[in-house]
Amino acid sequence: MAKKTSELGVLINNAAIYPAAGNAALENLDLGDGHLEKIMGVNAFGPLRMTQQFLPLLEADTRKVVINISSEAGSIADCWRAGEYAYCMSKTALNMQTRLLHNALQPKGFKVLALHPGWMQTDMGGPNAPTPAEQSADGIFKLAMEGQVKKDDIFLDYQGNVMRW
Repeated sequence: MAKKTSELGVLINNAAIYPAAGNAALENLDLGDGHLEKIMGVNAFGPLRMTQQFLPLLEADTRKVVINISSEAGSIADCWRAGEYAYCMSKTALNMQTRLLHNALQPKGFKVLALHPGWMQTDMGGPNAPTPAEQSADGIFKLAMEGQVKKDDIFLDYQGNVMRW
C-alpha cells in the first residue's frame, strides 16, 4: 500500500464472520471443530493485524482514525443473549482491542473507535432488520470524517450514541 500512497487518514476494519451453528445450544456445539479459532482470528485478530500493517501510513496523516466495526453483541453490560458464543466473544475481544489501541495511540493524536453498525439488512442481519446498510454506512462515514466524538467516547453506535461496554 505504501507504494500507492504515503498516508492514510482513516482505517475502517469491517470484517466479520458468523458461525453456521449460530445460536445453537451449548450442548449441541462442536467446540473442537476449529470454528472458535477461525471466528476469533477474523473478528478480533484480523483488525489488529490490519491496524499494525497500516500504522505507518496512519501516523503520516493528520486525521489518524481507526474504526473497528463491532456490535452490541460485544457488550458485556447489555448482554441479553444466551448463546452465539464465538461471535459475541469475538466482538467483546474486539472491543477490548479498541480500548487498548485507544490507550496506546491516543497520545499520538489518534482516535480509535468501536462502532456498532446497528441491526442491518444484510446477509447476516436478514431482510427483516430495521436498518438499511446504506443508513448505517452514512452514519459511520460521518463519525469517521467529522470527528465530532468526545475524547473518551470509544464504543458508539452508527448514530454516535455511546454504548456500554
